[in-house]
Amino acid sequence: MVSIMNPEHIVEEAVRLGLKLGADEVAATVTREKQKMLRFSNNSIIVMQSWDHTVPAVYLTSKRRRAAARVGDPGLDALEDVMMTLKRSMDISKPGEVESTLPKGPFKYEAIPNICDDRIPKMTSELTDVAEEAINVALAEGAKRSSGTLITGEWERFVKTSAGAEGHDRGTSIELSIRAFVDDDASGMGVSCGTRLQDFDPRFAAKEAAKTACQAKNPVFGDEGKFTVVFGPSIMAEFLNRVASFASAYNIDIGLSYLGGKVGQKVASEKLTLLDDSRMPGGMNSCSFDDEGYRTMSTRIIEH
Repeated sequence: MVSIMNPEHIVEEAVRLGLKLGADEVAATVTREKQKMLRFSNNSIIVMQSWDHTVPAVYLTSKRRRAAARVGDPGLDALEDVMMTLKRSMDISKPGEVESTLPKGPFKYEAIPNICDDRIPKMTSELTDVAEEAINVALAEGAKRSSGTLITGEWERFVKTSAGAEGHDRGTSIELSIRAFVDDDASGMGVSCGTRLQDFDPRFAAKEAAKTACQAKNPVFGDEGKFTVVFGPSIMAEFLNRVASFASAYNIDIGLSYLGGKVGQKVASEKLTLLDDSRMPGGMNSCSFDDEGYRTMSTRIIEH
């Protein structure tokens, strides 16, 4: 029999179990997310789906050893099995060079402005209206057909640690991704997203998609040579997100980062400054605490 608890009880039970198993310190988080997705193709709505995910994650330390895992099943039995496996793996692993300790709480978390809009989770038939508006705008701008997805989300995040940190945060999101076609070989993509409806502009995304599709019509072969490339916002955002992930201590520790050992060295153009701002007002996925229960902040990754 599977025992499923609410998120507050999951993090509390995870900390209790970790200490009972002999861990020195325990941090537990639970992310609960409710999503709705509408998909359209060839100018027609084809499907609408919804999900409700509850995903616990645990982090244990013991005698300079560390282990962490996400748990696909939010039930008590699955949580206990995963934590027992983590503890066994820690007991036979090589200790790290330094002692890792959780930040000592409790902490006071300041709310981040503009990351939640209570209207977004209530949208159902309105999603169809948004998608149809985007399709019609793309057609008016010269596209022949459009396809894409419209996704809304409402998330809650809970954290509790054996070091005294405990918190809860909540946010919403809405995102439209649309690809417009002029013909089979000429297409363009547009994206709009936000945490509030007033920050979301599906008409802009549709216009951008149709404009790019029209520009891509009748392609010709280019000359060989060396050229300056200008990346669009979507491509550049993905690229910089990957760069930022390489600054993670975890990725550096396991050898998956090209930034390891390069603190203070030149790693990018002097024109680039890259921040990890987890407290950006209206930021997608902004949250007032991290996985260890510490207050989030704006961190400079690359600075010149």
